[in-house]
Amino acid sequence: MSEQLISAKVEPEQLIPEQITQTQWRELNTQLIELQMQLAFQEDVLAALDNVVTSQQQNLDRLTKSQQRLERQLAELSGAAEAAPSDQRPPHY
Repeated sequence: MSEQLISAKVEPEQLIPEQITQTQWRELNTQLIELQMQLAFQEDVLAALDNVVTSQQQNLDRLTKSQQRLERQLAELSGAAEAAPSDQRPPHY
């Protein structure tokens, strides 16, 4: 039944002629067109949102790698500072 409603070639008498008037058929057709337009709009919005999510994930991945690199550098610098002898005389002596 739903496949028949989607097809633009279906005439009212092919459905249930004794129950659907021409006015009702036009109203159903108008509602179907509106639903198809809403679906198309929602598909466009969904595609746009998918692009945003993909972009945000790429940014998140890039920032995570940068943070990991900075954490490694900090650990190396902290390790180098701890390894330096602390009993050295200051340079002004």
